[in-house]
Amino acid sequence: MRALHYAAWQGVYHPVAMLLQAGASANQPSRDGDTPLHFSCQHGHIDVVSYGGILSSRLTSIPLPRFTNATALYQFNALTN
Repeated sequence: MRALHYAAWQGVYHPVAMLLQAGASANQPSRDGDTPLHFSCQHGHIDVVSYGGILSSRLTSIPLPRFTNATALYQFNALTN
């Protein structure tokens, strides 16, 4: 798991912002096809999703993860509603 994926999964804003500023890719999928956005959404980290820079202009696509076939935002909506 890459550092940005781990920080997004844990929901820690400052490391996410720091990694993005240092050039980490918000589009890089994990072995299972999940992006850092998926990890944040799956675990309900609204601060990282909306304010942490995961949805910044660096994000060029929102792919479907390989196993769930649901977008990250769909997963987040399912958790928060």
